[in-house]
Amino acid sequence: MTGATSSQNLRQASFGGTEHTARHICVAGVSGLAGAHIARAALALGWPVTGTWRDATDTSKTVPLMALPGARDRLRLTSADTAQPESFADALKGSDALVIACLPSIRSAPDGTPANDLDPRAGMAHCINPAKTACRNLITAADRNGIGDIVLLSSTASTDPNPPPAIKNELRHHSDLEHQIEQKKFIAAQKTAMEIAATRLAQDRDLRLVTLLSGMILGPGILPCHHQGHVLSRLRDM
Repeated sequence: MTGATSSQNLRQASFGGTEHTARHICVAGVSGLAGAHIARAALALGWPVTGTWRDATDTSKTVPLMALPGARDRLRLTSADTAQPESFADALKGSDALVIACLPSIRSAPDGTPANDLDPRAGMAHCINPAKTACRNLITAADRNGIGDIVLLSSTASTDPNPPPAIKNELRHHSDLEHQIEQKKFIAAQKTAMEIAATRLAQDRDLRLVTLLSGMILGPGILPCHHQGHVLSRLRDM
């Protein structure tokens, strides 16, 4: 199996309700660029939001997040770590949708070796398996808390078929995971493997999964860290 997303899932990208239906969403990775903008958009709709990242006591992130319009009344921040899925129990309580925005590309091994310089075994161990496991842990935790709507932020790296088609359609053209691993494209393979794992788990548990594929995420930074080591800083300098 090389597929990652389905056209049915992508056509249902409204959290299962109308724009007037209030939803309580949990944004895992709310301190990231995408997660912060999703939280801001949900707050603007009047939705309650619970946001997580590893250290919710970090005031460099909590202060600007709590300054968002509506945050004082409807945003709750709490610490949670994907390596400890039980840590999400409190954040998921009372939520009816989970947005997974906390699985960035793993670009190097713990010793600093760039991903593309790893051998296949190390690439699997340090880049692919951690993201796949974290994704499965989050979806399992959501299911245990009665949450049936999952939104996964991924990448167009999962729609890079071999051989490439004349005109690519992200709904039909999926990456070949084995080929990506053979080519040592571990950053791309991470997304493909993550989506395959999420799709299979959602099907097995009858969950509604929406996968959003981005080629690049741009927008005004909400937190100071959004301008550090990101393409935003280079665009700003230009």
